[in-house]
Amino acid sequence: MDRRFSPTWTEEEKTKLRDMLRVGRTVRDAAEALGRPVTGVQTMASRLGVASWDSILAPTRERMRDLAAEGWASSRIARRLQVPVEAVDFYTGRIPS
Repeated sequence: MDRRFSPTWTEEEKTKLRDMLRVGRTVRDAAEALGRPVTGVQTMASRLGVASWDSILAPTRERMRDLAAEGWASSRIARRLQVPVEAVDFYTGRIPS
């Protein structure tokens, strides 16, 4: 896409994107909230090293819940399944208040 049609990302937008993806918002939700194309949001998330949880499949989410029920710490589950600890907290209902 020509740069004229895609304004440079501000630090505020980058922070909002990181925050949205870290709490489980989808790329599509983030794109809509930021007024940016989905592909642009995917590209920026990749550049920022922030993964969208859209790619965490149902069997992985189920395994997170199983391990949590066995008493595993969120950080241990995250390391084992190679997902963000925030995703584990979100999908297991352990979101810190």
